[in-house]
Amino acid sequence: MYSFVKHSTVKVIQQTAPPGTYKGPVDVFKKTVNAHGFFSLYQGLSSPLLGAMAENAVVFTAYKRFQRMLGVEENQWSGRLYYALAGMGAGFFSAAVLTPVELVKCNIQVQQMAQRAGGAATTNYKGPIDVVIKTVRKEGVQGLYRGHLACLARELPGNFAWFGVYEATLREFQERFGYKDRASVPLPLKSLAGSVGGLCYWAVPFPFE
Repeated sequence: MYSFVKHSTVKVIQQTAPPGTYKGPVDVFKKTVNAHGFFSLYQGLSSPLLGAMAENAVVFTAYKRFQRMLGVEENQWSGRLYYALAGMGAGFFSAAVLTPVELVKCNIQVQQMAQRAGGAATTNYKGPIDVVIKTVRKEGVQGLYRGHLACLARELPGNFAWFGVYEATLREFQERFGYKDRASVPLPLKSLAGSVGGLCYWAVPFPFE
């Protein structure tokens, strides 16, 4: 999660800066650290930390529920497509959690960047809770879901790819190395399968991010 926050901070700076300000993400990283210190990369940290806990609780619960709906047997293999479809269903619910979390995080990051650049922020937020309160007062609860369609466009195909590739890679390891079932695949190979799935998660929906 900490590495995600650093990546997100660099991404937001690069996306909101005037064209030509930075040469690339490495340049953003270096100039931000030189100007404001290493810990400036962690601005807006509390929101994604809380969001990550909520997201993980929702996404894996929903994933198991969709597996049961599709008839996937625990500790046995089913069709590869079923895992991907279950992951897509989980992505629908993860987007419901992530949209307001990312809206809060990005508002705080953009405000802090504007202040450090000597400009005036359009709204003065005191923290994540203040972002929520002011957004709801101004736009209603639906204001927290600005950008929800874009988040869905990321989470649905992203989780389709993530869970589908993870389970397919795990099955390949199990069959190739002769483990008796999926539960017998050792942790390092499960971790590698998760890494491959995570790579595919970002490769598929990155433009929407």
